[in-house]
Amino acid sequence: MTTSPTAVEVAFALLREGRMGDAENLMTRELQAAADRHGHGSPQWASAQCDLGNVLLNADQLDRAVECYRRAASATPRDHESRKDQLTYRLNLGLALRMAGRLDEAEAELRQGLQERLAFYGREHAGYAFGLEPLADVLRQRGDVAGARQVVEEAVANLWRNGHERVASALALRAAIVHAGGTREPLFVGLQ
Repeated sequence: MTTSPTAVEVAFALLREGRMGDAENLMTRELQAAADRHGHGSPQWASAQCDLGNVLLNADQLDRAVECYRRAASATPRDHESRKDQLTYRLNLGLALRMAGRLDEAEAELRQGLQERLAFYGREHAGYAFGLEPLADVLRQRGDVAGARQVVEEAVANLWRNGHERVASALALRAAIVHAGGTREPLFVGLQ
């Protein structure tokens, strides 16, 4: 039995065909339908905002994507699952701001998201580390190599302890930060 593609899957197919307007219109209709069915600010509305943001981001409409993610992150979560989704929306917001070169705003959103992740997951959970890695990258881009190093070391240690596959990207980011620090220490240590 085959399942029909979701609206966001269709939108991405339209993007691949170069049909940005059609993709955006489809997702805008989905957003309106979510608002009509579940209410403005509902978890479903926030999810549709994020989907529209993802389409806009992939169409290089960074500032518009930022606003979608900002609206999604501002929705009040109603349960454990929508709270978890909201953490993703805030992370997406920080990443989109970074991509748009708005590093001050990106750092602020990523720091807020990290505090929310700490409260939700606790310091030992890999979900907390997911917020550390992009913050370290923004700090590196802003020239705060010492701050970036501290944050990325915590990310690597957390992901390593948790046996999480994202440790590979955290180790690569750590190497870039060590290199940026110009200390001449090995870029990769302790990797048997």
